[in-house]
Amino acid sequence: MWFNSFSFLWFFPVVLAAYWSIPSWRVRKLLLLAASYFFYACWSAPFVLLLILSSTIDYSVGRALAVTEDPSKRKLLVAASCSSNFGILATFKYAGFAFSTLSILGIHSIATPAWVTHIVLPVGISFYTFHGVSYIVDVYRRRIEAERSLTDFMLFVAFFPQLVAGPILRAWYFVPQLHAKRANRQIDWLRGGFLIILGLFQKVALADNLAPLANLVFEQPGRFNTAELWLGTYAFAFQIYFDFAGCSNIAIGSARALGFEIPENFRMPYIAVGFRDFWRRWHISLSTWLRDYLYFSLGGSRRGTWLTLRNLLIVMGLGGLWHGANWTFVAWGILHGTYLAIEHLAEPWIRRIPPFLRQARAARVVAAIATFHLVCIGWVFFRSRSVSAALSMTAAMLLPNGMSVNFNAPAMIYLPIGALAIIAALITAGRNVTARVPAWAWGATAAVMLFLTITTWGDSNEFIYFRF
Repeated sequence: MWFNSFSFLWFFPVVLAAYWSIPSWRVRKLLLLAASYFFYACWSAPFVLLLILSSTIDYSVGRALAVTEDPSKRKLLVAASCSSNFGILATFKYAGFAFSTLSILGIHSIATPAWVTHIVLPVGISFYTFHGVSYIVDVYRRRIEAERSLTDFMLFVAFFPQLVAGPILRAWYFVPQLHAKRANRQIDWLRGGFLIILGLFQKVALADNLAPLANLVFEQPGRFNTAELWLGTYAFAFQIYFDFAGCSNIAIGSARALGFEIPENFRMPYIAVGFRDFWRRWHISLSTWLRDYLYFSLGGSRRGTWLTLRNLLIVMGLGGLWHGANWTFVAWGILHGTYLAIEHLAEPWIRRIPPFLRQARAARVVAAIATFHLVCIGWVFFRSRSVSAALSMTAAMLLPNGMSVNFNAPAMIYLPIGALAIIAALITAGRNVTARVPAWAWGATAAVMLFLTITTWGDSNEFIYFRF
């Protein structure tokens, strides 16, 4: 059940109507939990049992941590939870990758078991695994208390708006909202409805219509010259942004209509000045998770320059691997780790630049353009089928072999280009709908986006991040 599917367009209103018609808060939560499991079952019913198993283990470990004071036993409990979570993730997502890597390395004595070839990846497993791990670590660090209600904990893990593609939730942020009955407020309906329409517009009218050009170039990059390769890369850069931002906006809007708040996931990342700034703006829930639970655990930047650089490369490499079982994702992550490491080394020299020059608008524009194009080179590795294909394409992009555009892109490719000017304002405005803004203004904007969404609706593509 995609967010941009007709099945979701009937599922969500039915859930919304039933939810707000029930006076009992406890029954409402049970309804949401049942709806969340039904939503997940639409992908694959058997994997609902895996989701329940994972949630039950983490709930039980959390309760055990609440009554255990012995430091060594507490560490064993955390280790058991992490082993369970990451063991399940590794089995379903990385078993085939591990055996194929051994084969590439020439280790033929280890045969690939037959069961590995039949593994089906449970949708959203990377997201709900991170929910459970962050909860257990926070309980261990005594940042939060262990959740007493099994229902509330299972709903935190399985809450359907963000279940299959985030944003990644933290228990300290979301679970307290389950402890108090949610109010039915008009402003939440306005914000939620606007964000859902904005998200569908970003996905259907923008991302899906950029996809043909990106696919055309990345499927056979050897056919195209430098200018065409860059154009295809730009198309993918905005495709993945509008795709994932659209998914996040639908999730945030759906939660808002139900009375819940979940954190924003994007802050206009392509205007970032530098790579730390980029990761403060792109997939915020993932970057902050990696920072809080991996980077800081490795020592962060507290142990000297070289260990800081090591930590950046490890964290970003693993962050890349989180996206998929392919060396292209690892290369993408390590490339961003390298960007961050270089930025860290250059920081003392950057600080020596007089502030009036460093903070000048022209300097920031140049830095943003440079950051965007380096990010685009990273997207080549993310999107390519192999590291060798990505390296070949990158070389062709950096060593000009023709600057004329000779292929005819589908007509719909040009629709997103005309919409980019207004979408930049909408992305920010959608999070700030207030009672002070005239209702007609939001209604007119939503109507235009809805019209463009309906008129460009075709064979909708899946959300890119649903694969992870």
